[in-house]
Amino acid sequence: MSISSKRIVLNDRTMEVITVDEYQKLLSLNSPIFDDTCVEFNGYVYPITKVSHPEMVSVYSNGPVIQFNPPITKEDKETYKAENIIDFSSGKLYGMKDYMDKIDKLKSMESSRLSTIKHVLTIPINEEDAPELKALKEIINEKHIDADVYKQKFPSGSDYNNDLRHMKSPENNNISFFKAKRVANAFDIEMELILRDKSNAVNPSGKVYNVILTEEE
Repeated sequence: MSISSKRIVLNDRTMEVITVDEYQKLLSLNSPIFDDTCVEFNGYVYPITKVSHPEMVSVYSNGPVIQFNPPITKEDKETYKAENIIDFSSGKLYGMKDYMDKIDKLKSMESSRLSTIKHVLTIPINEEDAPELKALKEIINEKHIDADVYKQKFPSGSDYNNDLRHMKSPENNNISFFKAKRVANAFDIEMELILRDKSNAVNPSGKVYNVILTEEE
């Protein structure tokens, strides 16, 4: 449920902006915090991550301690500055025209970010690839994404680097169940497991079992 009327476009996504107090309240209530949420603090906005990512602009809660990883480079300072926030709260709207102007500005920012992807991820597909690996590569390639945008959704920076290196290597033609689930989840891909009898099953169960493997815990 949305608690804020502030929005910003970061990492090719429109994100909700909340205050530090709102973030602390959500943590104290053990309320779910969505991926597309960031915290405004000291003139910048910080995407919320579930694990610590000191190498990137982010905010992470480790028990009572809130860790802010501020922007360092000139480019990041420009990207994550709070001045880029579009505020739709009632006290910041001055009639319908102002509301429509802000909607247009938000759409313009979304289009601009989508058209300036720096490094589109393309993973080579090899003839020897197992069917599950080939399918995962194909859907990632079709998304036309900048992989760095999704780095924060991996458990760690090393997982991100190792998983992409594994998938790009021509020597690796298989992928473990655990790794496939982790990659799919990080890249916003729903992965489903379906169990049913083969057509020639000797002892058929007569049932079909399916489960979504990439649901958030």
